Amino acid sequence: MKRIAAGIGLAAIVFSTEALAKDLPVGRMRRATESNKEVGIGIGARWNNACKSVGIPQVQLDTAPAHGFVCLRSGLVKPSNVLFGGAKHCMPMEIEGVEVVYRSRPGFDGTDTLGYTLRFPRGTKPLIVDIRIKPAAGIARKDNDPTFTRQPPGEIPSCAALVS
Repeated sequence: MKRIAAGIGLAAIVFSTEALAKDLPVGRMRRATESNKEVGIGIGARWNNACKSVGIPQVQLDTAPAHGFVCLRSGLVKPSNVLFGGAKHCMPMEIEGVEVVYRSRPGFDGTDTLGYTLRFPRGTKPLIVDIRIKPAAGIARKDNDPTFTRQPPGEIPSCAALVS
């Protein structure tokens, strides 16, 4: 199983069938990256009191980024927050989960914003992420790229595997 960056998100849940689903307030996060470089913008995982994975939450793109693309990468994550449940003792451990990844279009320099929702059996957590994209060395700035097609809201695809 691939290891994914630790502590960059706040999605975690302890599995339980006892509580009714509830919506948590919208969270806002900020990230920074270079143009056309991947940046992790959040993680999602579910585990039980024995710190064993019990599945991965559904991740839905609510507001697509205007200047980039979002994908999901499965692997081991280190949650930094518990949204539902109480198994905080599991947080220093790596747990099977998913990382939400953003990449801007090449040459973009500025700010991009996107929104996504984590869906768990016990509730949802909507998030808005503001991403500051700095110019990358050797890539010409492009204010408008007529060939860029904006990603539609909805299901987020898996990240393509890197081939070397």
